[in-house]
Amino acid sequence: MRAMPLKTSLLFTATFLLIYGALEWTARKLYPSDQDLLHQQRAFLEAKRQVRVFILGSSHAWMGVDPKHHSREAFNMAYGSQDLYYASLLLDRHIEGMDRIETVALGLDYISFGFDTEHIALYIVKDYYWHAGLGPRSGNHFKTFLYTSTLWTHRAEFVPDLIKGVRPLRRYYVDAYEVPADSWRGEALLKSGFRHTSRSMSGDELRVNGRSTAEFQKAFHYNRALVVENGEYLRRIIARAVAKNAGVALFTTPYTEHYREHFPKAFRDEFYGNVQAVLKSYPTVRYYDFSDSRLFEEGDFYDANHLNYRGAAKFTRLLDAWLSAPD
Repeated sequence: MRAMPLKTSLLFTATFLLIYGALEWTARKLYPSDQDLLHQQRAFLEAKRQVRVFILGSSHAWMGVDPKHHSREAFNMAYGSQDLYYASLLLDRHIEGMDRIETVALGLDYISFGFDTEHIALYIVKDYYWHAGLGPRSGNHFKTFLYTSTLWTHRAEFVPDLIKGVRPLRRYYVDAYEVPADSWRGEALLKSGFRHTSRSMSGDELRVNGRSTAEFQKAFHYNRALVVENGEYLRRIIARAVAKNAGVALFTTPYTEHYREHFPKAFRDEFYGNVQAVLKSYPTVRYYDFSDSRLFEEGDFYDANHLNYRGAAKFTRLLDAWLSAPD
């Protein structure tokens, strides 16, 4: 009689695991594993000793700086939702092996000082842990383990997407420094670490996207302790580069007016104030703000706040000229 509860428990557990396994398999078919970070890390290790310009930052820098258009050997180690914590860890991890490093270029966004990857993109925290060996800011490894499940990661949209018959999003890695042909369309991670995107939006689409994106990002309202903490990570990045005799350049990529106009002046002023506080402490560090540059047209943008490959080519040449100019 005592064996019955045990048998029941084992049967229940086996049934649960079978059902979950089937759903997990379905989820992985629906949401193909994003291996961008893994490919990026491997490509960097091949190029590491030749890199002169090391680029860090969030998706704005990832999609906005194409090393192909740099005059010096460059590698783009920026990534989607990369916060200052992860940027600092990546530099710590790799800078000693970069024998020819001359410049660390770090992209800063309006929300950089108030942003924590772990609060918004745990699946990326998981990728950093498994593909780069970098632990989460909070030290909570259970969450990292939990997000190895594709079903759990996409639990909110899984059933609706399944019902709607959403087609899998295909992502590509191109083992080269440019896409196969000018006519190529889509998205791909290139060997330089750059995320090539060919899409552009209409004016109406940009207006809608700019408003919705800004409203979502403004919800990351500044947590004062986090602002201070991220400021320290930025200072750590600068100190680490300086110790390697490398220059440090901070930059903000171009945005459309449809995105900028939804950030109140006070919000932007606080961001610029945080940047200036760092610049006062490190007078050799340069900052260039391209966010309201009039040199970019709507066709240069992937969406309201990210450049596509055309805009990235234009921006990278500007950034390169600025980095190469005398102080």
